[in-house]
Amino acid sequence: DNPQAAVEVYRQLVDDHERLIGPGQRLANTIGNLGVALSRIGSTRESMAAFERAAAMIEAVADRDHYLYRLSISNLAALHLREDEPEAAESLIRGILEDLEKRAQTEGGVEISYLASALDILGSSLSLQRRYVEAAAVYQSAIDVLIPDEAGTRNELRRAIQGRLAEVERRINS
Repeated sequence: DNPQAAVEVYRQLVDDHERLIGPGQRLANTIGNLGVALSRIGSTRESMAAFERAAAMIEAVADRDHYLYRLSISNLAALHLREDEPEAAESLIRGILEDLEKRAQTEGGVEISYLASALDILGSSLSLQRRYVEAAAVYQSAIDVLIPDEAGTRNELRRAIQGRLAEVERRINS
């Protein structure tokens, strides 16, 4: 409810953890949470630096196969979209897409939502580059993996992507 206060708390947590324990998965997770809070207060570049740092730390201590690596990269890519840097967003997502696809197929569950969210970011990056036909195909892939579930947890994301697909289809046909 108070992202500015969260930023201050996370900064202190990061400082304390670094001083007392050092790099690790928990610190990378806390740095990622700091990135989210920074994003919410509009400190986009600082948020991007936090996600870059979290991804690098996870890669160093657990390798790229860790979910925090994929999550940090996805968040970083989304921020590149916010900063009107679709090429950077595309490159980041393409770098983790194969792993996301494998995880969604073998593990299902939340990995399906992670894949769909990454495809949504990729579709948006392509759309911003006016590559509408490619964007439409990517959005459709995201919709296809988001089979509605009983709990309805994927339905909101599915509807949002369907709206973006409709927009790029309109642009293709106009």
